[in-house]
This record gives sequence, structure tokens and C-alpha cells, in this order.
Amino acid sequence: MNELVRLLWRLGPIGIAALVVAFVYLNPDQAQIWGSWAWRLIGLVFRSGDKKAVAYRVQGEVNSATTRLFKSAPDGVVEGKLKIKWTTAEDLPSVVRNGEVVVFMQRSDQREQNVAKATILYVPKAIVPRARPYVDPTIMEAVDLVVAKSILAEDDENIGALDTFFRDYLDAAMAASDNLRERLGEIDEIDLQGWLTRVLLREFLYLGRDLYPAPAQDSWLRETEAFARWLHQLATKKPGDFGSLDYRGPLLSVGVVFVAERARLAIYGLDIYRKRVKRLLYIEKLNAVYLMGRDDNIATVKRLLDLLRSDAMIASIDEHEYGLRRDFKARKSLNKERAIVVALRRRQKEEMPADILPGDDDTALLPADTYEFTEEQQLPIGSGKE
Repeated sequence: MNELVRLLWRLGPIGIAALVVAFVYLNPDQAQIWGSWAWRLIGLVFRSGDKKAVAYRVQGEVNSATTRLFKSAPDGVVEGKLKIKWTTAEDLPSVVRNGEVVVFMQRSDQREQNVAKATILYVPKAIVPRARPYVDPTIMEAVDLVVAKSILAEDDENIGALDTFFRDYLDAAMAASDNLRERLGEIDEIDLQGWLTRVLLREFLYLGRDLYPAPAQDSWLRETEAFARWLHQLATKKPGDFGSLDYRGPLLSVGVVFVAERARLAIYGLDIYRKRVKRLLYIEKLNAVYLMGRDDNIATVKRLLDLLRSDAMIASIDEHEYGLRRDFKARKSLNKERAIVVALRRRQKEEMPADILPGDDDTALLPADTYEFTEEQQLPIGSGKE
């Protein structure tokens, strides 16, 4: 403590001010939480100070959790940070203003209620706003609820706000619509794999960029619903299940390459995976291909990516390595902790590579049935194996 005092003494007022400015610049969300303490002291004298203290605290908590949740998601999925404006009116719509999502709400004396309500009002305006007119409304509502739940679950201290969210918002929404309850289950399974922010919302983001501001068509809404349900089927496949590893529609066309079969890697090497990616991009002309793997296979996915980085047909590469959700092991009975998703986006100019020809079908040797390795590598229910 004495050393800290001496350091601050040496820095002087200008040095201390520079440190404060640097901290606020690098940690704006945490700075808002700290600022709420100062406003609370002011609030002991002025009522407006107490209102600012509550707003700063809620903004800091929600923005900090959102930043952590979306740190490995594509740029542009989140439109802006939360800013709260207190009002006595009810049901005022949130707006995007100067790069922030302004939420108008009535102040509650309960912190948990303020945090839960701010989150549920913030998410529909902040997450892929330009894509929303073109996405099935029930799918989008389910996405909003799962994202809001994930934001509140980011901080263990928000257990009260999470309970409030379940009681006042999620449970009520599920009770009101069987269709929404089913979609919620599907979107949550997608999120359990880490694909909600890194695959589903990424494709919706590009869809919004391509279509906005055109008026929505019913066929577009049906396609986004079909795409979400295809991704759910992929997320819930079990060893031995068969299903398509690509989705092809007028608007969305996506392929998935699971780098997970060690036996085939030992026999055929990475080249067979590289050829599959090229086939999907050059011959099948899919708009995006996602490379996926978990734990020990993350390094293999990265080696495969190194082989593809210079490919002229790939317009952009986004690599996201992340920790799986805390409930993944218990729900999937799989001892997995981390995963990787690499998004490869195709250039629109088309040219077939010399090493992939229409008759070249050796990629059929790759597995097309399951994300998991084998039955033996699954953990039994209740296993304590680490």
C-alpha cells in the first residue's frame, strides 16, 4: 500500500489523470461500473445522481457481459453498446443512436429487475438489426431469448437477474407458444455447440447486408427457418446418424467440414480435407465453408487452414477458438472443453483449380455422418472422467 502511495505521489496529478484516461479508454464497461459508485455518492444529495448511478451500473454490467460473450464472434453481429434513458412512459421502443442502442425504461428499485429488463430490451435492437426483416420471426425471437440468457449467465453475480429473466420473460414466452418453445430448444442446442454467434448469426449478418433495405418476402423467411433447423439437426447428430453436411438455398448456401476422424487423417492426411473444401467452393459454389474441430483436433484444423490461406477463391477467413459452454459435458456426455470454427467465404469470381476436377471423387472417403469421433470416445452418462 505504501509503495502504491509513493508511486502516485511521483506521478503527480497529471500522471494520475493520464492513468485514469487510459483505463477508461481501455476498459469503458468497467469504468462505467466504477463511475456508478461515484454517482451513488452524489445521489445521497441529488436524486438525479442516484438515477445515473443505477444506469451506469446496469450499462456496465450488460455491456461487459456482451463483450465477453461475443469476443470470438464476427464483427458486426452486435450493432452497439447499451445506453439507458429513464422514462415514466411505458413501452417506448429502443433506438440506435450515434453507435449506441438507447433503451428507454422505467427504473426499478431492484437491481435484478433493471438488469434483466435492460437486457431483454437491448438484444433485439443490438443483434443483427438489418437482417431481422428477412429472418423468420419465431426463429429471431428464440435467438433473442437465448442470447439474453447467455449475456446474463456470463457473470455468476447475475444469478438474481437470470432468475428474474426466467420468471418474467423466458417462462412466459414459452408458455404462450408451443412453436416458440420448440424453436428455443433448437437454438439453445446450436448455441451449446458454439455455433449461434459464429455460424447462424454470421449467415444472418451477411443476409442482411445483401438484402437490406429490400422488403421481405415470405420465401426468405421460410429459408431462414429451414437453415436454422438444418443447423440444429447438425448440432444434435449422434454417432451413426446420417445427414447433410451442407445447406443449399437461393439465399444461403453453406458447407461444413468436420476435422475429426483421426484414422482417416493417419491414412489420407490433410490433403483429402483440403480437396473437400475446394470442391465445396469451386465446384459446388457454396458461399461459405466452415471448418470445425474440438480439443486435440484444433491444431489439425489450424494446419488445414494454413494450406488454404493463399487460395485465390477465398475472399475472407475468420478463425474463432473458444471454450464450450459449461453445461456441454453434462448434456452431451462428452469430455470436451474447447472448439474451433473457421469461416471461409467464397469470392464471387469463379475459376476451377487445377488439382480439383469434376471427376475427382476421393473426398467421398471423408465421413459424412457425424461430428463425434466414435462411440468409444463418448463418455458414459455420469462419468467423472476429465
